[in-house]
Amino acid sequence: MAKNDAYLGSRTVLGRNAPNLPLIAQVAVSFSDLVVIWSERHKTRKQLRKLPPHLLRDVGITRTMSVEEAQKPFWRA
Repeated sequence: MAKNDAYLGSRTVLGRNAPNLPLIAQVAVSFSDLVVIWSERHKTRKQLRKLPPHLLRDVGITRTMSVEEAQKPFWRA
């Protein structure tokens, strides 16, 4: 990862902290990062809801825990 890259969860956003970007571009990049994170949360929680019991045991969570996580709105971490 380069010095100016920002690390967000499991992905890197290149140039996010680049000092040459105008303020509006920095805001746009930050907003697009947020939309991607929200989308990933929604998709992951939707998949979690569908996992069978043996896979839930493999990752160490109960059905109750998976339901609670799946019911969170996408904007909540």
